[in-house]
Amino acid sequence: MKVYIVCNYDGNVGVFFEESAALKKYKEIEFQDNGAAIQVWLNNQLLMQDSIYDKI
Repeated sequence: MKVYIVCNYDGNVGVFFEESAALKKYKEIEFQDNGAAIQVWLNNQLLMQDSIYDKI
């Protein structure tokens, strides 16, 4: 199962199991705080960690 962790630079974090929900939150944080990060995990392995998410 993929898990998406979205956060801003103040440490506020959201955990999502659906990519669409994670992207929505990422866009909200990016718009409000001018900085967001995302991690994508699969079976306890980090697949991606980037401050700029490619699908946006």
